[in-house]
Amino acid sequence: MCARPKGFEPQPSDPDQNDELRWLRIDLLWALDRLGEARTELEMLNTAEDPPVTALRALGEIYRIEGRRADARRLLNLALHKDPHDIFTLACIGALEIDDGQPDIARTHLNQALKLWGHYPFALSQLVNLELDEGNGQRVHELLETVNETGDTQMVSLRSSTLYDLGEYEDAWQVLEDHLIGTGDNAALLRARGWVEVAMNQTRRAAVSFGEAAQLDDEPSALVDTIASLIRVGLWQEALATIGRAQGRHNPHTDTALATLWLGAGAWDIAAHHAVTGAEDLPRSHRAIYAAAYSVRRAGRPGEAMGYAHQARDLSPRDPSSIVSLAECLLLSENSQLSEAARVLLEEALDRLTRRVYRHADDVELQGWCLMRLGRVGEAADVFLRALSTTDRTAVVLLNLLLTCLLDGDLNQIKLVKQRADQELATLDPQTRRGALATGVHDLKTIRKQLPPEAMTVAKQLAAQYQEAVGKLEPVLEKLKAEGHEAPDLPEWTSPVTR
Repeated sequence: MCARPKGFEPQPSDPDQNDELRWLRIDLLWALDRLGEARTELEMLNTAEDPPVTALRALGEIYRIEGRRADARRLLNLALHKDPHDIFTLACIGALEIDDGQPDIARTHLNQALKLWGHYPFALSQLVNLELDEGNGQRVHELLETVNETGDTQMVSLRSSTLYDLGEYEDAWQVLEDHLIGTGDNAALLRARGWVEVAMNQTRRAAVSFGEAAQLDDEPSALVDTIASLIRVGLWQEALATIGRAQGRHNPHTDTALATLWLGAGAWDIAAHHAVTGAEDLPRSHRAIYAAAYSVRRAGRPGEAMGYAHQARDLSPRDPSSIVSLAECLLLSENSQLSEAARVLLEEALDRLTRRVYRHADDVELQGWCLMRLGRVGEAADVFLRALSTTDRTAVVLLNLLLTCLLDGDLNQIKLVKQRADQELATLDPQTRRGALATGVHDLKTIRKQLPPEAMTVAKQLAAQYQEAVGKLEPVLEKLKAEGHEAPDLPEWTSPVTR
């Protein structure tokens, strides 16, 4: 949500020149994703004896984004007391109630906002996402009928993303295609079209969409998703070039984007180096903090990772990936109480995933992982088998299926699944193959405590084989370093640690 939503002028009715300039500055800072500086400006506005509703709710929304929900609630309640019919305040409170796990109260506020402005994108998107997460498909379709996207990029994005999250990929693609034909290129919509094409297993078309999107100007915060999209379809050179341009523009998301790239290649230590820097640059960005938690844990620093994982959970309390990330950190502890807390978190993530109206291939993978870590190995295997028919990450899913065979002690099945996984790994580009193999080694060590005795030897043999394959791809990593101009004093990649 922007500081000045479409159709709304935040300035007082008779602003002095300084106030007007300050609001222009706040708008610009918000658009550039420099929320810390926008927060400072808004905090100064809120020191007035009687701060305007606009200043109260804008600062409250920043506090919500930053995970400071108690401070957000105090300011948003003040704003609502001053103007009970302010649609932007109502929408922000609705979003806050979603974060606090109060869906019914959230619906009340969001519906009130929509009664006052039926096409307010922020309120609509919050309510749609809530109903998607709660499994209310019929209500999502009802809301979708109110969305008239003609000529409005925000509404096109909302309609297409909603159709995507309903699993109606062809309709989502058509909405995006029609708008792009009629209005010209738009980086966000091209990238959205690419993700729909990935979901439709049309990877070559997705590569075209992602490549075109990367060439266009975009919001600074879109950089990480841009890099994730490019490496998903093997466009590593394009990803490096995009990061190079972002560095030249001093984009604060550059280090998180670099962490994303190195994670894709399985270079945990280098990824952690950039992710920690990214988290320092953007201490209230969920994506930056989550990347730090994930990278640092894989680099073998679980205590440090746990701190980031707690922050990521606070910033996005309903996100299943953040919940699982924290659970994995807790499972590294020998403390039985923490292990039980991890089990509770995995159950929560599984519940959230299961309740969704529709689960994309990546969601299904995460669902299978939760089941496997909870010891429900047969169910996990069934989920991974179903995922094979929908995912573009066949090799990764097969490696996960291999883990379930080990956990189940099914030594006969292991040979067949490994053979199929190796075939899929051979089809990947070298960087992606290295990332998948390094992940396989890491995950084999991750589940070691769960393995039955008869599977231990086989698991060690598999880890050694995949580690050897990772080593043979070391020149790929060195080439990436050279092309990405990594400083020579960056930590070298090492084998995944024993967890």
